[in-house]
Amino acid sequence: MKIVFSLIILMYYVVSCKATRPVALKEDVAESTLKQCVAVRGNGELIWAHFGGLAKIIEEKGPIDAIAGGSSASITSFLVESMMANPALRRGCEKGVCTEGEAATRLSFMLKSLYYWISVVGDTNEAKALTYIATIKEKLKGINLLSLDSDDVEVVAKGLESLQAILSSDELRLFINPEFLSFILDKDVVLRNPKQSAELIKFRAREAKIAIEQFGAFQASNQQIFFRPGLVNFRGVGQSIGRIADFYAGRFNHAEDAWVQGFNACGTHLAGKLPFEAGAEPCEAAFKLVFQAMRASGHNGKDRALDGVGTYFPAYATTAVLVSNLQGYDQSKQLYLEGQTLPSLFKMADVRFGYTGKELGLKKAQSALANLTDLKSSKFEDLGQMAWIDILAASPAEPGLANAQRLNHPSNYYSLGGWSDLAPILFLKGIGCEEVTYLTRRGEDSKFARDIAGQLGFSSVDQDGIFSLKNSESSLRSSLRAADSVLCSSWNDFKGFSMSGIKSLLNDTYRDSPLLGRDRQNTPLGCGRD
Repeated sequence: MKIVFSLIILMYYVVSCKATRPVALKEDVAESTLKQCVAVRGNGELIWAHFGGLAKIIEEKGPIDAIAGGSSASITSFLVESMMANPALRRGCEKGVCTEGEAATRLSFMLKSLYYWISVVGDTNEAKALTYIATIKEKLKGINLLSLDSDDVEVVAKGLESLQAILSSDELRLFINPEFLSFILDKDVVLRNPKQSAELIKFRAREAKIAIEQFGAFQASNQQIFFRPGLVNFRGVGQSIGRIADFYAGRFNHAEDAWVQGFNACGTHLAGKLPFEAGAEPCEAAFKLVFQAMRASGHNGKDRALDGVGTYFPAYATTAVLVSNLQGYDQSKQLYLEGQTLPSLFKMADVRFGYTGKELGLKKAQSALANLTDLKSSKFEDLGQMAWIDILAASPAEPGLANAQRLNHPSNYYSLGGWSDLAPILFLKGIGCEEVTYLTRRGEDSKFARDIAGQLGFSSVDQDGIFSLKNSESSLRSSLRAADSVLCSSWNDFKGFSMSGIKSLLNDTYRDSPLLGRDRQNTPLGCGRD
């Protein structure tokens, strides 16, 4: 199987078995003390690095009690909660209800087993769901874009027809945005009388070419990025990720018995190991046992993606939202679709930073953040408890991969992607976390996030106020000061599109990246306290 077409989330935990207090059952989690929480920085296709980092954090600091993140980190949070929702994680141990250490060992197996998914699940939508960027990029290599620059409108129209045929293939259909397909080849516009619509056809061809050339590049050079239909159907991607989550949450017949058997068969063979290292073979066999049980018995119960965010474990997701001038956006989008010049639309006051999860935690965070003076905290917006599928269709849908996405939410807000809070440390402190570890990468603040903010009306001073590492009072610097520890990775040095890249990402965050405490002096840029 070609790994470039494998879209798996690799989650694994290497954990200590020293803890003895019983693990709270899912009914108790929301009321338990939030001692150790993790803020996860989104990183696109490098998502594999999250899980090596989580392994290191849990091994060195103990099990986590809450997690938060935006963009790809919302996917990470979803899968963490899904695994925590599996009742077999805490039952059927030697003395009945598992101790925290026993449950942690089982969680280690469960999360690392996603590595085995590559060989077992094969070339399926479930296996592709988290490398959708790689999957689409591979297909785009075969597209001749020269026809889209032609002065002959009939050549352009044929080029758009060819592009639509490739993107509508069985292999890509689930992951390609239907709006993009209709945008590039609106039969009412193109096929009925192409010569009368020449300029509009050429405009859409140019925009399609830009969307393809900049796909996955994370660039924000003008405000058309918020209107141009993106290639990715994020709701379709979320549905496939949801089926992975169903498996790990035990949403199939006889799941508890199958998972307990798998846990016992693996035992401690994965303790202290990466899943591709010698000695882990019994756990691959155990995974296959559980997977075959799922295939034989079939799905049982509600789709995991339809659950509310944080139902089984304190997980939170974030995304920027357009909260006002929604009619202005709709009018400007219509102008865009007609190929007309766009007015200057966005103002900083129209944009807020939304968070979703259990309402109790959101109210606590809102109260705490209201007492802070940084700009990011002042932008807090309570989105209530959305369904996972709705936030997965929004937060990872960054500008450039998608245009503004209407939220399935009473507010009718538009989501602008999860770039807005790359370090949700202050938020986690606000919900009551005693200690927060920040899982991030070294380096400068995000140029992509700054550029998006600039296109949305944030001045350079406002951008510095949120993202700058040089401004001691910025939201990012305030967040870093509040972090009790930082896992400082080098994930930008690697790619997540090949087996070797995946292994390198895991090895970097699990073995090579330092886990720094509160005394973070003379540390790599982006990881220090001051």
